Amino acid sequence: MYTGCLYLLIDGDKTSKEVAPNKGLKQGCPLSPLLYSLYTSDIDRFLTVQRGAATALESVQVPHCDYADDIALTSSTAECLQFQLNKFHNYKRFKGLKLNTDKTKVMVFFSKDTSAIPTFTYDGTPLELVIHFKYLGFTLTRDGSMHTAAKKMADNLRLAIGRVYRTGSSKGITHRKHAMLWLFQVFALTAGLHGCQVWATFSLTYDSSVTTRAHVLHLGFLKKLLGVKKGTHCLLRKTGQMPIFSYWFRCTIRFWNSLLSSNNPLLEKVVRADLLLANNSYHDTWTYQVLYALQGLPTSQQLLDAIQSRQTINQRQFELTPLREHIIGGWRDLDILTPHEAHHSSRIMRTYRTQFGVPLGNTPGWWDDRKRNQKPVLPLYLRLDIPSNLSRALSCLRLSGHNFLVQRMRHDRNRRPYELRICDRCDWHTIQDEEHILLDCPHEHLVRLRTQQQLIFPPQFEDGPARLRTFMNQPDIFGVASFVAKCLALFPLFF
Repeated sequence: MYTGCLYLLIDGDKTSKEVAPNKGLKQGCPLSPLLYSLYTSDIDRFLTVQRGAATALESVQVPHCDYADDIALTSSTAECLQFQLNKFHNYKRFKGLKLNTDKTKVMVFFSKDTSAIPTFTYDGTPLELVIHFKYLGFTLTRDGSMHTAAKKMADNLRLAIGRVYRTGSSKGITHRKHAMLWLFQVFALTAGLHGCQVWATFSLTYDSSVTTRAHVLHLGFLKKLLGVKKGTHCLLRKTGQMPIFSYWFRCTIRFWNSLLSSNNPLLEKVVRADLLLANNSYHDTWTYQVLYALQGLPTSQQLLDAIQSRQTINQRQFELTPLREHIIGGWRDLDILTPHEAHHSSRIMRTYRTQFGVPLGNTPGWWDDRKRNQKPVLPLYLRLDIPSNLSRALSCLRLSGHNFLVQRMRHDRNRRPYELRICDRCDWHTIQDEEHILLDCPHEHLVRLRTQQQLIFPPQFEDGPARLRTFMNQPDIFGVASFVAKCLALFPLFF
């Protein structure tokens, strides 16, 4: 395969002569792990299954876990682990392979007194005892918790977000919101998904995911991109993003299906053992946490039955119906609330849904009927190349990040009821909200701004949210953005 290949070794300003390889593979060649797996496929005949780690099924023990040349030996006792190390040494010597003892570590799960742990050796070489270890890209800790792995992945997400900003800056596209969101989806989001099938099962609901660093970083990126303040709501829907837990959930269901489709009989037994623990209310087990998360979804009983009977779940149907309807169902519930009934976030969400947001429909299935099977579309102004200050003004208005009384009096020490947030710029005794300031308020400065703009202002007698939505969605996006920015500038406590 490599016949005729020549290499040069470069070290700084030094270059070697041409080298013709006669053995080995290129760095990163996908054939490397395949050949290794084929060469070591008989390892089960050397390691003793009875000395492996115990499971919930008495007849099932797991002696080792393999992924290419990353091998982890597992046992329930110190004597059994040392026995397995000795057998593994004999196997390596039989195969003509060598083990790097500097990279080989020992970790004892659920151990508090490390002084009672004996020293383990490989071919006479003592192995280092550690309290955490990185395996296949995510960190395992001796307490069995996955929170450390989640934090490490959040660090990777934070670094990836930094790379997104550097890439956008180098390309001169940081002001183009849709391009930055695309970069985030491609390069940053994937960094927060690695291994989530294992470590993210405790955060598969929205309520449990909002406290994770990954969710906070996701929202922080969106807030910085739009230029809005920290307490802003509706960011995910505004930017066409799904909550990060939904991606974790999708990966988890895909992982469940792959477990069932495996041709490994031991893996099938491990799935049965974990399900048995879950049914006995072991809350820290993988299956229990997945079952708990599924209970909050529409058609949950069908999904729960599939897990209990160890059947696969239709991945596409799961993503389009129960998961997506669960996420957007909260928006539909806002339709039954009046502004007087809605609390802080609900008022903002209801305002965004009725006056600014991309329509979601009023019945389940509406999303799929219109083939919007991926995620919400972006507002038009986020897909256009408009100045950052104008884009920021539109974002602040649409996300209630302004300083109108309807918003400001919500944060006062003596919070006023919704109906008492009357405009102080006119004598109309009308609530000072977005529609009143942009379209109706007779204050001289606002009237002057309206006369200076060549925009279409819907007649005052038109009631309902369609009036403001019509104004915001007119073709002259630049004119609307400029008008909104000037209106917000009249309330300088925010701008």
